Amino acid sequence: MKVRKAVILALFFFLYYALSYAQTTAYQVTKSESDLYTGHYELSELRVLKISERDGRFYGKVTGASELELTPSGPAKFYFIDIDARVDFNGTKDKIHSLTMHRSTVEDAPKLDITNAKVKKRRASQYVGNYDLGSDNLVEVYYDNNQLRAKQYGELLSLIPLEDDLFYIPERVTKLGFNKNSKGKIASLTFYTNNKVEIPKI
Repeated sequence: MKVRKAVILALFFFLYYALSYAQTTAYQVTKSESDLYTGHYELSELRVLKISERDGRFYGKVTGASELELTPSGPAKFYFIDIDARVDFNGTKDKIHSLTMHRSTVEDAPKLDITNAKVKKRRASQYVGNYDLGSDNLVEVYYDNNQLRAKQYGELLSLIPLEDDLFYIPERVTKLGFNKNSKGKIASLTFYTNNKVEIPKI
């Protein structure tokens, strides 16, 4: 009886790994396709999905969540290995403009253009300074080599302009907005994570 159970278990694991292997090798993504898919996609005001590729494997990271592996199931179609979700990329063979994420709901996410990191000094100067939430949570915003940057807990962050007073931090897959007071001066910044975290300027 024990031998029979052992054989059944061995057969189960063999089939499981065989199916997993078949799924991960069902469609091979070309280099040109990979370059089209990778990027940053805005799911909502608070959430961005970063699609990246390393050593032929694809990964998706949503703002405030852990990175998860993606497996291609066909041209422009991927599914998450560890959660019941998939993404479909929308566009042409030369350009992807958005993706659709299917999970408990269906979300369309335009691809963010983060190719231009340069910010004019006059615009950047209003944001430069220190922002303090207390408990040693200090964010230093500074201007360097035509780009706006920030530092928090020793981590260097790039601030990529999206629109007026709104920036994207690719290192954190997070948006950051600057807030003005009634006099039009920058009074605080806001991290767009799973909620909004506002940090006053000092």
